[in-house]
Amino acid sequence: MRIVKVKLKILKSIFIVLGILLFLGTLVLGSRVMQDVDRNLNLPNTYAIQNVQTGKDIRVNNAGIEDGAKTILFSHYNWGCMTWQFIQLKEDTYLLKNMYTLKSFEPVSSPGPGGSNSGSSRWEETGSSIGNL
Repeated sequence: MRIVKVKLKILKSIFIVLGILLFLGTLVLGSRVMQDVDRNLNLPNTYAIQNVQTGKDIRVNNAGIEDGAKTILFSHYNWGCMTWQFIQLKEDTYLLKNMYTLKSFEPVSSPGPGGSNSGSSRWEETGSSIGNL
């Protein structure tokens, strides 16, 4: 009987400690997420890039940070992996930097001449995988 009471006290103590750790973890992670959201909302020239036909945004697949991570189309959320900063390099040239990975992306193919805009060169993407980081 005495052993059972001791075991119950130990289990109760363990649950209290786990509850406190869970609460503190939620506080820390919750504030970190809010800092990321605030940072992305307040950075200049940052946007979600949306495909007007599908209504989906460009996103880093599985929020991958490794080189060569795929970019995909995904439903819109206010996530860093869906936020892109336009950095002007020249008058008509911009670098797109992902605010989660801090990387840019390269297309999976070279632009062909013409495209649907006559006299211009551009990429036309079909399917859900649009490039690699």
